[in-house]
Amino acid sequence: MKKCVWMAAVLMAVPGWAGVTNVTSGGPLYSSLTQAVAVAASGDELRVSTGAYFGNLVIAGKHLNIRGGYAPDFAARVYEPEQTVVSTSGVAPVVFIDGGARVLLEAVRITGGGIFLLWGGGVFAGDNCVVTARYCQIDGNVSWFGGGVAAWSNATLVVEATWIDHNTALVEGGGVYAFLEGRVVLKEPVACFENWAPRGGGVTLCGASLTTHGGCQFDGNTAVERGGALYLFNGARAEIAPHARFGWTAPNVVTNGDGGCVYAESSTLTMRGDAAAITCMRGSRATRNGGALYLSNSVCMLADHIEVAGLGATNMPGLFGGGIYALDSVVTLSNHVRVHSCVAAAGGAIAAQRSALTLLDGVTIGDTNYWLMKGPAWPAAASMPMTARRG
Repeated sequence: MKKCVWMAAVLMAVPGWAGVTNVTSGGPLYSSLTQAVAVAASGDELRVSTGAYFGNLVIAGKHLNIRGGYAPDFAARVYEPEQTVVSTSGVAPVVFIDGGARVLLEAVRITGGGIFLLWGGGVFAGDNCVVTARYCQIDGNVSWFGGGVAAWSNATLVVEATWIDHNTALVEGGGVYAFLEGRVVLKEPVACFENWAPRGGGVTLCGASLTTHGGCQFDGNTAVERGGALYLFNGARAEIAPHARFGWTAPNVVTNGDGGCVYAESSTLTMRGDAAAITCMRGSRATRNGGALYLSNSVCMLADHIEVAGLGATNMPGLFGGGIYALDSVVTLSNHVRVHSCVAAAGGAIAAQRSALTLLDGVTIGDTNYWLMKGPAWPAAASMPMTARRG
C-alpha cells in the first residue's frame, strides 16, 4: 500500500502531459517512451518532454541518446530530472541495456525499478555496454545486486552530475554494483547517498574498477556487514581523486561488521587529495574493526592532504582501528595525511596485523582515543614492518 501511495505521489508531482520525439529518424510524436525506444534506430536521439513515463525500457544493440526535460513544444529545456520521471511497478529494471549498446540518459529521474532481474533495479548495463547518466537522479529502486545501477562484465558506466540515492540491494551494492572488469567512472558533481545493502551500502566492486573525478560525495550509506560506502573484493580497484568526500553531511555506517566507510579484500585502493580543498573520510561507524577503512590482503595508498575524520566527526569501530584496520596488507600514508579524532578499543587511529605500514612526509596521527589497550598506532604482530619519515 505504501508503495502505491508513493508512486501516485511521484506521478502527481510532475507535469501530466508527456511526449517523445525522434529528432533523427522522424516519425510521430510518441506518448510512450517505451514505444519510442522500441522503434528507434541505432544512432537516434530521442527528446523527451517533462512528464511521467511508465514502463520498462529495453535497449539491445542500439546506440541511443535519450534526453529529458523538454517543454511540450520542444523549444525550451530544463535540466531538472524530477521533471521527467521514468518508472515501473517494481518488477524489473527501469532501463535494461544489453547487446553492446551505447546509451546516454540525460536529465531524467529513474525510479521504482524492482527485483525481477537480479542486477540493477534502476539501470542494468550488460556485457560490453557503455552507459552514461548525466543530470539524472536514480532513486527508489530495489535489486539483489546494484539497487540503483549494475554494470556487468566489461561494461562501462559513466555517471556525471547525478544523484544515486535511496536505493536498496538485497545482497551487494545499494547504489551501484560492478562485476568483473566492469568500469564505473564518476564525474563531479555526483552524490551517492542514503543507499542500503548488506555489503557495500553505496558501491560494490567485484573484480571491477571505480574512478572518481572531482567533487563526488558518499554520504549516509549503510551496510550491515562490510563497507558502508564502498566494498571492494576479488581484485577490485578504486582510484579516488582529489575533492571526493565520504561522510561530509552524514556518516557512512556498518551496523554489524567492519569497514564503516570502505572495506577492501584482495583489492587496491588509492585515494589522493590536494591542499586546495578537503578530501576526507569522516564520521564512519563500524561495530567491529576499521572505523573508516578495513583492509584484508589489500594495497592502500592515502596521499596528499587526505583527512581521516575531522571537524567534530569521529571514526569509530567497536574493536580495533578507529581510523584504519589492516590485516595482511600494505598501507602507505604520504604527504600531509591526517588520521585523527578516532576511537577504538585498541589502535585509536591505526591497528595493523601482519601488515606493512609506511608513514611519509608530514603524516599526522593525533587526537585519537583508545578504550582498553595500546595507543594510536598498534602493531598487533611483532613482525610487522613499519617505517616513518617526517617531512
